[in-house]
Amino acid sequence: MAITQSCLPFEPWMEPRADVLPGLQPITCADWLCVDDAFAAQMAYRDHLLETIRGDVLMTSDASAESAGELLRILIEELSAADGYRRDGDQFLRPDGKQVLLNMTAPLETSARLVQEDLAILEFDGARHRFVAGAVCFPASWLLKEKIGRTLASLHGPVDRYTDHIDGRIERVFSNLRPETPLMRANFLVYTDPDLHQPLPEGVAKRFDVSAPRYIRVERQTLRRLPQTKAIVFAIHTFQTPASTLSAASYARLAALRPELMADAPVA
Repeated sequence: MAITQSCLPFEPWMEPRADVLPGLQPITCADWLCVDDAFAAQMAYRDHLLETIRGDVLMTSDASAESAGELLRILIEELSAADGYRRDGDQFLRPDGKQVLLNMTAPLETSARLVQEDLAILEFDGARHRFVAGAVCFPASWLLKEKIGRTLASLHGPVDRYTDHIDGRIERVFSNLRPETPLMRANFLVYTDPDLHQPLPEGVAKRFDVSAPRYIRVERQTLRRLPQTKAIVFAIHTFQTPASTLSAASYARLAALRPELMADAPVA
């Protein structure tokens, strides 16, 4: 299923600092989440995945129930004042006109049905931050069931640039994260399959058809600490456009950085 935005809000490959891990910058709580022109299509797909393969895209535990509940309460409060949203009793109207039941007994799933971002919850186990729950409908070549319960270092094991030094820096960032100052970074990926739902086990290369048009996938990743439980919410907003929508300068820069992926790419 090809779901794309009309354009990318930013192009990380045009920012040299964006390619340096962890590449985080502070944002305000008001800028934590966003709605774009693919909201209706992405949310319809998210609803479909939650209804048909719920066990693959949603994983929680008793230990994460308190933090997931806090996340939902924060979303209800903040989205009540956001453009396109409206609360009516135990129902919440989304910007696409769909009603979402505020089911407080399934807080992470309810949160996932309200916002365009995939949501992961990380908690400190006394030594390291650990991935304890997630609602991830649009994974970029990874499996939720393989990541749950793992530490940051273990989560990023397949990433060559994620060294012990980088892991230590990111653990310190997580430990020092303040509720009032979320952080944001962005990455970019090149795909020939535009389906947003791309689960893939570790060690298995994604399918890449050199004869197919390229799609540029940008993930806006944010970190926000919940003030009461102290858990950290890792939210991923996925943008995607055909490479043909890029400017000539942007395309050239991307082709120079990723020649093995962009060489001889046909026009979408």
